[in-house]
Amino acid sequence: MKTSLLLSLIATLAIFHATPAYPQSCGSLPRGIRVLPSASVCGGNPAVVLSGIWRNIFSAAFRWDNNGELEDRSPFALGDGSAASSPYKTQRVIRSSSQRTLCYGNFIRNSRFPLPIQLTVKRTAAPVLNRYCVSFTR
Repeated sequence: MKTSLLLSLIATLAIFHATPAYPQSCGSLPRGIRVLPSASVCGGNPAVVLSGIWRNIFSAAFRWDNNGELEDRSPFALGDGSAASSPYKTQRVIRSSSQRTLCYGNFIRNSRFPLPIQLTVKRTAAPVLNRYCVSFTR
């Protein structure tokens, strides 16, 4: 009895220790999704270039760390809270026959905005997110 309780406690601690800091861990960007810290077609702002099976996704947003919570809204009161008022959400879409470029606000050049650590992609309107790690520097 004591042995099974001890093993159960050890297993619980191992699971707790292996849990990432964020409840939603992220993976590497797949082929077909490129993150550009600066794109001329986006006025020098960040962009996500989608091709192949990713070309027609539903949406993509960057997320920043807000004390352990990942946010895609601006940390400042900008507008009505819509996508257009957050630099972490798509501001403009540029389509071509082989790819789609999503332009974002200038969260890199404006040091007031925290740098994002994750890109979330919804392939359809369903609330299922694919999470990818990203890294930006100023």
